[in-house]
Amino acid sequence: MNLFIGCGSSNHLTIETYQSALQVMKSLAEIPDVHLVIGGASSGLLAACYQIFREYQKEVTIILDATREKEKKEYEMMGATVMIEDTAIDRTKRCYEESDMALFLDGGIGTIAEFWSFLEAKLTNHRDYPIHLYNQTGAYDAVLYTLEDGKERGMILPKDVHDWFQQDRNIDQVIQGVTTRLKQMKEQKGGVESCQHSQWKN
Repeated sequence: MNLFIGCGSSNHLTIETYQSALQVMKSLAEIPDVHLVIGGASSGLLAACYQIFREYQKEVTIILDATREKEKKEYEMMGATVMIEDTAIDRTKRCYEESDMALFLDGGIGTIAEFWSFLEAKLTNHRDYPIHLYNQTGAYDAVLYTLEDGKERGMILPKDVHDWFQQDRNIDQVIQGVTTRLKQMKEQKGGVESCQHSQWKN
């Protein structure tokens, strides 16, 4: 199963944020048949996530935009699959298409933008695609407020927006979500396979 992990590239994280994310990454890398799709690996949590999954000898797919193409050869020499897309928007699209599930850890503007894009793509495509938002540190409280506020203002359909994704407050919830998706894929496909590419629709 290909798991997309969205997380930040900043090297100025708080110790709490960094340690919380590392615990999640290590727990997921230990699960058999779970491989990584990620939108970069040069710094911050992105780099830590890449390194952890490689240490556990997992398959890693790194998707970069054209501004970072010079990094391609380096990652390929270390055994990763690298794809280059023209823009950051195209990179997000490919991350969605190459994965079977998404988990969002703490991140900045890019990570939050990826979450909104994945959520919109899932709703538009009606795709069976679990999205998990790890909110142990409260980093996504403002995102959750925005969804609830939009619902109250009538800009979002009057339904439970939390049906569209799952908010995880601890590692056990994250692991349960990933193992449940893995089991579902095995039952549907008779084994663990990579995702069937879905079309990104506007």
